[in-house]
Amino acid sequence: PMSGLARASAFLITRSDEAPNTYAIEFALRRLNPKARVFRARTVPDKWIDAAGGEHEPSHVSEQAALAFCGLGNPNAFWRTLARIGIKPLACIAYDDHHQYSPSEVRRLAQHARDLGSRMLLTTAKDAVNLPPDYAAILGDLQLYRLEIRTEIEEEAELVKLMQGAALR
Repeated sequence: PMSGLARASAFLITRSDEAPNTYAIEFALRRLNPKARVFRARTVPDKWIDAAGGEHEPSHVSEQAALAFCGLGNPNAFWRTLARIGIKPLACIAYDDHHQYSPSEVRRLAQHARDLGSRMLLTTAKDAVNLPPDYAAILGDLQLYRLEIRTEIEEEAELVKLMQGAALR
């Protein structure tokens, strides 16, 4: 229940750079608990990992034709992340959250990419672990890149200090 927020020592607003209403969220939190600190975090693209495990800068695929797919609770977050790093996929295909990809689905994705004139598929690190073990063989000459992300927290040292203090109590 919302009343439980009165016991919090801190709040962390995630994806604060994407939401248009973080100040309204902060205002509501402060009304419920004026003593708790409010911190903000954002998700940042870290690197692309190819099928062989090679690491590439986030801008590595920005000028290339690609098909993007994901199975996230909020697929628009992935599409926005791609746009922020200059990637305009030829197609964006969303599946249900935590989707387990079958070999036939990977074949369809590969064929769709080829039909669009793309030589690569882009997905999230979360989705890559849900691909079938033989996905690389199914893709054949197509490249698959998975995006690794990291979270950056404003005033992170202060939040860590606050959490360490709470753990000692």
